[in-house]
Amino acid sequence: MSALQQLPVVHDCSADDAGIEPAVRPETSLTALPGGRGDLRGKVAAIKSPLASKSAFGLVFLSVAVLVLSLVAVLVINTSVVNGSYEITRLNSALRVTNQDIQTKRELLRRTEATLPQRAAELGLEQVQGAQVINISRYVGELTNQITGGLAGRGER
Repeated sequence: MSALQQLPVVHDCSADDAGIEPAVRPETSLTALPGGRGDLRGKVAAIKSPLASKSAFGLVFLSVAVLVLSLVAVLVINTSVVNGSYEITRLNSALRVTNQDIQTKRELLRRTEATLPQRAAELGLEQVQGAQVINISRYVGELTNQITGGLAGRGER
Protein backbone atom coordinates (compact mmCIF):
# COMPACT_ATOMS: atom_id res chain seq x y z
CA MET A 1 0.00 0.00 0.00
CA SER A 2 1.04 3.44 -0.64
CA ALA A 3 1.39 6.23 1.91
CA LEU A 4 -1.78 7.97 0.69
CA GLN A 5 -3.91 4.97 1.30
CA GLN A 6 -2.78 4.77 4.93
CA LEU A 7 -3.92 8.33 5.78
CA PRO A 8 -7.40 8.72 7.16
CA VAL A 9 -9.80 10.84 5.10
CA VAL A 10 -11.06 13.83 7.05
CA HIS A 11 -13.78 16.12 5.78
CA ASP A 12 -14.44 19.69 6.92
CA CYS A 13 -11.82 19.86 9.55
CA SER A 14 -8.55 21.71 10.10
CA ALA A 15 -5.11 20.27 10.71
CA ASP A 16 -5.58 20.74 14.43
CA ASP A 17 -8.82 18.73 14.41
CA ALA A 18 -7.17 15.89 12.58
CA GLY A 19 -4.40 15.69 15.13
CA ILE A 20 -1.68 16.60 12.70
CA GLU A 21 1.02 18.93 13.88
CA PRO A 22 2.50 21.38 11.40
CA ALA A 23 6.08 20.84 10.37
CA VAL A 24 8.59 23.21 11.95
CA ARG A 25 11.52 24.42 9.97
CA PRO A 26 14.82 24.64 11.67
CA GLU A 27 16.04 28.23 12.39
CA THR A 28 19.05 29.15 10.21
CA SER A 29 20.98 32.41 10.07
CA LEU A 30 22.16 34.02 6.89
CA THR A 31 25.76 35.13 6.61
CA ALA A 32 27.61 36.87 3.78
CA LEU A 33 30.12 34.82 1.88
CA PRO A 34 33.66 36.12 1.51
CA GLY A 35 34.17 38.18 -1.68
CA GLY A 36 30.51 39.10 -1.77
CA ARG A 37 28.97 42.53 -2.01
CA GLY A 38 29.08 43.36 1.65
CA ASP A 39 28.04 46.77 3.00
CA LEU A 40 28.64 49.43 0.30
CA ARG A 41 26.55 52.26 1.73
CA GLY A 42 29.51 54.15 3.12
CA LYS A 43 31.53 53.83 -0.08
CA VAL A 44 28.85 54.93 -2.58
CA ALA A 45 26.96 57.42 -0.47
CA ALA A 46 28.78 60.35 -2.14
CA ILE A 47 27.79 59.22 -5.64
CA LYS A 48 24.27 60.25 -6.64
CA SER A 49 22.39 58.41 -9.27
CA PRO A 50 21.35 60.58 -12.21
CA LEU A 51 17.77 59.37 -11.80
CA ALA A 52 17.69 60.17 -8.09
CA SER A 53 16.96 63.85 -8.75
CA LYS A 54 14.40 65.30 -6.35
CA SER A 55 12.66 67.50 -8.95
CA ALA A 56 11.86 67.20 -12.65
CA PHE A 57 12.83 70.84 -13.36
CA GLY A 58 15.74 69.87 -15.62
CA LEU A 59 13.62 67.61 -17.79
CA VAL A 60 10.81 70.16 -18.02
CA PHE A 61 13.30 72.94 -18.87
CA LEU A 62 14.93 70.79 -21.57
CA SER A 63 11.54 69.90 -23.06
CA VAL A 64 10.41 73.53 -23.11
CA ALA A 65 13.74 74.63 -24.64
CA VAL A 66 13.42 72.03 -27.42
CA LEU A 67 9.85 73.13 -28.11
CA VAL A 68 10.82 76.83 -28.24
CA LEU A 69 13.78 76.15 -30.54
CA SER A 70 11.58 74.05 -32.81
CA LEU A 71 8.98 76.81 -32.95
CA VAL A 72 11.62 79.42 -33.81
CA ALA A 73 13.05 77.17 -36.54
CA VAL A 74 9.59 76.63 -38.05
CA LEU A 75 8.88 80.38 -37.99
CA VAL A 76 12.20 81.19 -39.69
CA ILE A 77 11.63 78.59 -42.39
CA ASN A 78 8.04 79.75 -42.92
CA THR A 79 9.15 83.38 -43.20
CA SER A 80 11.80 82.55 -45.79
CA VAL A 81 9.30 80.49 -47.82
CA VAL A 82 6.74 83.31 -47.74
CA ASN A 83 9.39 85.87 -48.78
CA GLY A 84 10.40 83.60 -51.65
CA SER A 85 6.75 83.31 -52.68
CA TYR A 86 6.34 87.10 -52.70
CA GLU A 87 9.53 87.45 -54.75
CA ILE A 88 8.29 84.91 -57.30
CA THR A 89 4.94 86.73 -57.54
CA ARG A 90 6.70 90.07 -58.05
CA LEU A 91 9.00 88.64 -60.74
CA ASN A 92 6.09 86.98 -62.55
CA SER A 93 4.24 90.30 -62.58
CA ALA A 94 7.33 92.10 -63.94
CA LEU A 95 7.73 89.38 -66.59
CA ARG A 96 4.09 89.77 -67.65
CA VAL A 97 4.52 93.56 -68.00
CA THR A 98 7.74 93.09 -69.98
CA ASN A 99 6.09 90.60 -72.32
CA GLN A 100 3.23 93.05 -72.91
CA ASP A 101 5.78 95.80 -73.70
CA ILE A 102 7.59 93.53 -76.14
CA GLN A 103 4.30 92.64 -77.86
CA THR A 104 3.36 96.34 -78.11
CA LYS A 105 6.77 97.24 -79.58
CA ARG A 106 6.59 94.42 -82.13
CA GLU A 107 3.13 95.57 -83.23
CA LEU A 108 4.41 99.15 -83.57
CA LEU A 109 7.42 97.92 -85.60
CA ARG A 110 5.16 95.87 -87.89
CA ARG A 111 2.89 98.87 -88.55
CA THR A 112 5.87 101.17 -89.13
CA GLU A 113 7.48 98.76 -91.60
CA ALA A 114 4.18 98.48 -93.46
CA THR A 115 3.90 102.27 -93.89
CA LEU A 116 7.61 102.91 -94.59
CA PRO A 117 7.46 102.81 -98.45
CA GLN A 118 4.47 105.21 -98.45
CA ARG A 119 6.20 107.67 -96.12
CA ALA A 120 9.40 107.54 -98.19
CA ALA A 121 7.42 108.34 -101.36
CA GLU A 122 5.78 111.30 -99.61
CA LEU A 123 9.22 112.64 -98.72
CA GLY A 124 10.42 112.28 -102.30
CA LEU A 125 12.81 109.41 -101.76
CA GLU A 126 13.38 106.88 -104.51
CA GLN A 127 13.79 103.18 -104.02
CA VAL A 128 17.16 101.97 -105.30
CA GLN A 129 17.83 98.54 -106.74
CA GLY A 130 21.01 96.90 -105.46
CA ALA A 131 23.51 98.21 -102.96
CA GLN A 132 24.78 101.77 -103.24
CA VAL A 133 28.14 102.92 -101.86
CA ILE A 134 29.16 106.47 -101.10
CA ASN A 135 32.85 107.32 -101.13
CA ILE A 136 33.35 109.90 -98.43
CA SER A 137 37.12 110.01 -98.47
CA ARG A 138 37.05 113.02 -100.83
CA TYR A 139 34.68 114.85 -98.51
CA VAL A 140 36.74 113.96 -95.42
CA GLY A 141 39.85 115.45 -97.01
CA GLU A 142 38.10 118.72 -97.89
CA LEU A 143 36.56 118.91 -94.45
CA THR A 144 39.92 118.31 -92.79
CA ASN A 145 41.48 121.10 -94.86
CA GLN A 146 38.71 123.48 -93.89
CA ILE A 147 39.10 122.69 -90.20
CA THR A 148 42.87 122.92 -90.15
CA GLY A 149 42.84 126.05 -92.34
CA GLY A 150 40.37 127.71 -90.00
CA LEU A 151 42.50 126.89 -87.01
CA ALA A 152 45.64 128.13 -88.76
CA GLY A 153 43.95 131.42 -89.61
CA ARG A 154 43.22 132.00 -85.98
CA GLY A 155 46.76 131.07 -84.93
CA GLU A 156 45.85 128.03 -82.92
CA ARG A 157 47.84 125.52 -84.86
